[in-house]
Amino acid sequence: MGIGTAQERTRSVILAGMAQHTVKLTNMPELELGSSDVRFEIEDGSAKIGTLLVSKGGIEWRPYKKQKRHLPWEKFDQIIRDHWGD
Repeated sequence: MGIGTAQERTRSVILAGMAQHTVKLTNMPELELGSSDVRFEIEDGSAKIGTLLVSKGGIEWRPYKKQKRHLPWEKFDQIIRDHWGD
């Protein structure tokens, strides 16, 4: 099962009252994650904001030209629950 062309994998997200962002899926495995991360390259207009990596071990945010941040899944879950009061 393929994941389509590069154009099909790139989607612009437009929400009412919000800025337009381009989200690109790169290095996307077709099935279960193995040793490779799934990479989301986030751009605001023509400027790169950063890259989000998703792996078996957690998520990592790499802001453009800044220090990366890694969160294990359990910590990510706790942050989301704390934020939304769950």
